[in-house]
Amino acid sequence: MVDVPAREGNLEDNSKVCFEKHLIETGGRPIVPKIDGVDRRGVYTFTSLIDARRLIDALTDAGH
Repeated sequence: MVDVPAREGNLEDNSKVCFEKHLIETGGRPIVPKIDGVDRRGVYTFTSLIDARRLIDALTDAGH
């Protein structure tokens, strides 16, 4: 269980981990709709932390 206000996660063995930020990855694959422009630069999907970091880097590079 994740207690967002307390910034704690409870593990199966009842131990707790503290966090500043968290990302929950369920391990799925994105469904990319068949629409014009979906293959253009600047359109992102992500399923891993590395993919998410690439998106963050792109946003930072774009000044956001």
